[in-house]
Amino acid sequence: MVSTTFVTTILGIVALSSAHRWKNDVPGTIELPLTLVEAAAGEGPLYLVNISIGTPPQEVTVQIDTGSSDLWVFASNVECDNAYGCLGSSFVSNASRTLVDDMPNKFVYSYGSGANGTGDFVTDDLHIGGKTIKNARFGISHDAYGISPTYGIMGLGFPGGEAAVQSGLSEYNTTVMAMKNQGVINSAAFSIYLNDVDSEGSILFGGYDTAKYSGDLKTLNVIEFDDAYGQWYINLTAIGTSTISSDGSSSTSWYGNSSVAGAAFIDSGSPKIFVPGNGAMNVILDLGGEYDYSLSSSLIPCSAKNKTDVTVDVLLGGSNGPLIQIPIHQLIEPYTGGNVTIDGEEACSFGVSPGPDGFQILGDAFLRGAYTVFNMDNHTVSVADIKLNVKESKIIAL
Repeated sequence: MVSTTFVTTILGIVALSSAHRWKNDVPGTIELPLTLVEAAAGEGPLYLVNISIGTPPQEVTVQIDTGSSDLWVFASNVECDNAYGCLGSSFVSNASRTLVDDMPNKFVYSYGSGANGTGDFVTDDLHIGGKTIKNARFGISHDAYGISPTYGIMGLGFPGGEAAVQSGLSEYNTTVMAMKNQGVINSAAFSIYLNDVDSEGSILFGGYDTAKYSGDLKTLNVIEFDDAYGQWYINLTAIGTSTISSDGSSSTSWYGNSSVAGAAFIDSGSPKIFVPGNGAMNVILDLGGEYDYSLSSSLIPCSAKNKTDVTVDVLLGGSNGPLIQIPIHQLIEPYTGGNVTIDGEEACSFGVSPGPDGFQILGDAFLRGAYTVFNMDNHTVSVADIKLNVKESKIIAL
């Protein structure tokens, strides 16, 4: 998760509730709707789900985050020094008769912005999509400092990325692993369908939905570091732009070089595609945008959202690997940090941004163009071009 600055404007009209889950009769799977909350400073939305914790259940809202590995929530008595608050409901630990506080003061978290917090590692019952996971491990934050996160987190990474491991403690079964181990889902896998920025998406635990993508899913191996899996690192080969002609042909400009190619991790807790400076700047400038260093933000004329013949292309896994083509409108959102212009025209936030060499993240801007299946059992990621605003489902359990 790359931390950004958040406000709490609801983009959609869908309210989160424990009863609001999509009908899904496929055994061994659970599907939950995602609700968007707008971030401040033009940094794009974050994606929230509702779960319940404890006995009796207490409903909390958490952000899904493939860039971290812990589930955690704010305590009811949290000392909150977050600039934009501690949101998403809080958890009253002494109101749950099934909670076990067996690791007090052992939960320590931090994010790239310098935001951090502390609390307890505990176990309690989780209730997700009408199913119960007994004695699941998660964190309760009693102190929170910095800018973000402003919601609790559902970390969807591997055990190697857990806060406990970073503190020298033993790893534990993540939420997805616990769901599999207790038979709630058949495999430690999940699929993310973010849909477009104006519509509801979903997360599907234990399977994938063939109605939500075009073509075939193509599979990539997750990259290990130091003989361990932490986050969802895959090989990024190149980034480019394409223009589609009226006859259906296309021309592509690739910006693949030694600074762009390499390991990148898929992070639903980060709003943008971050690649080293040259690759990102080439894409931004090619599409008529600019990077405003005073605002630390990529900008593009809002009118570019009307272009239906332009895509940002992400090539993965080598020259013959999966190619994801993201329509430009999926990468453009209102800039919420003030009124800004480019050549006198209203500017919007753009979903590709420069990062330092060796810093490559495929955030929500990528996931809005790619239906993505994350398989913890096989250490793989499978991707295909997304279909937008699909109401039907054809779910297959893994």
